[in-house]
Amino acid sequence: TQVAGRAGRGSKPGRVFLQTYVPHHYAVQYAQAHDYIGFYKKEIRVREVLRFPPHCRLIAVLGTGKNEETTADLIKGFTRTLKNFAHAHDGKVMVLGPSPAPLSKINDQYRWRVLLRSKEQSLMRRVLQRAMEEFQEVKGRSHVQLIVDVDPMDLL
Repeated sequence: TQVAGRAGRGSKPGRVFLQTYVPHHYAVQYAQAHDYIGFYKKEIRVREVLRFPPHCRLIAVLGTGKNEETTADLIKGFTRTLKNFAHAHDGKVMVLGPSPAPLSKINDQYRWRVLLRSKEQSLMRRVLQRAMEEFQEVKGRSHVQLIVDVDPMDLL
């Protein structure tokens, strides 16, 4: 919608081309209709059902490493530890993943993503801190870098 508003020059109308695999997605449909209020109403309902911000808080942990198998193994182990610590809190902290990041390899670094989701950010932080402390004792952990993003703007 923003691009369309800038596409023309003076009295000449502009044209916007959008390439997508999902042309019937509601975001594309609302953008095509320039209906940002309709988009907001739909998106906020979807986020509520999925328990995504602003209805819950997220912490994203990105694990990166040069060796594909080592990176995957270490992140899977880290995620098991997260889930064990989260389990003690009666479902108040959800651990989603691990899975390869949408951009699974950048600059010869393999990338894996784990998400923590909760309404209680302080509880999520405690779970994450305990898991990271335990991860410090894992053999070979220096082969993987963990990057923590609280309330991430994107999940690339």
